[in-house]
Amino acid sequence: MTTETAALGPLQTEYKVSQVKNRSNQIVGWLLIVVGPLLLLTALILTFTDDTGLNFLCGGVGLLLLLGGLFALWQYRRDSGINVGVHRDGLVYLHGGKTDMVRWDDIDSVKMAIGHVTRSGSRHVFDTVYHYTINPRVGTEIRFSFNKNSIPNIDQLSNTIQHEVTRRQLPKAAETFNNGGTLQFGKLTVDRLGIGNGKETIPWTEVEDLKMQNGTITIRKKGKWLNWSNVTVSQTPNIFVFMALVNDIMSKQPRPA
Repeated sequence: MTTETAALGPLQTEYKVSQVKNRSNQIVGWLLIVVGPLLLLTALILTFTDDTGLNFLCGGVGLLLLLGGLFALWQYRRDSGINVGVHRDGLVYLHGGKTDMVRWDDIDSVKMAIGHVTRSGSRHVFDTVYHYTINPRVGTEIRFSFNKNSIPNIDQLSNTIQHEVTRRQLPKAAETFNNGGTLQFGKLTVDRLGIGNGKETIPWTEVEDLKMQNGTITIRKKGKWLNWSNVTVSQTPNIFVFMALVNDIMSKQPRPA
C-alpha cells in the first residue's frame, strides 16, 4: 500500500480479473497467432498451385485468426494489471500502469450503465457489462467497464459504489430539498413542486409510479396510460441518489382518504 492509498483508510475488498478467464485469453491468443500465419502461408502456396480460389479463403481466414489472436493477447495484457481496491474512504483503480483514486466524499457525480450481452439469436444472457464514470469535484474523471464473466463479483463492487455515494449525498440532497432548493439529475429536476423533465413539472400528488428497469427511468402520472417521462439511466448522474430521494419524498406524501 502506497502513502497515497493509505490516506483512503484500510483496504476492504479487492476486485481482480479472474486468472482462469485471463489465462484463457493468453492461450487462445497464442494459438490463433500460430494457426493464422500457417493459413496465410498455405494461401501463398496455393496461389501458385491452385486456381480454384481456395487461396483467398485460406488467406481471409488466416488474417482473421491472426487479428483475433492479437486482440486476445491485448486483452490478456490489459486485464493482467487491472485491480480495483475498495477502501474505507475511497476507491483505487489500477490499470495500464496507471493509478486513479478518489475519496467517497470528493465524488461529485457518478453515471452508470449495465448492459447485457446475448448470444446471436438467443435471449439467454451470455455476459453482463458494468460501465461507470466517476467525476470527482477536483481532478480527472475515472472510467471503467468490467464484464461479469471476467470479474464474477463485479455486481458487489457496483452495489458498494452506489451505497457509498448515496450514503454521503442523500442527506445533503434532502436538506437542499427541504430548504426549497432545486436538485439537478441530468434532464430531471427535483424540488418542492415536483419532478421536472425540462419541459414540465409533475406535482408530487400526481406521481403514481417511479421505476428503473432495462436501462430506463420511467415515471407515470396518475390517470395516464402512457409514461409521463422516460429517461436513460446512463445519461443521468447520481441516479441512485435520485431514486432514493424521490422514493423518500413520495413515502411522506399524504395518502388520499
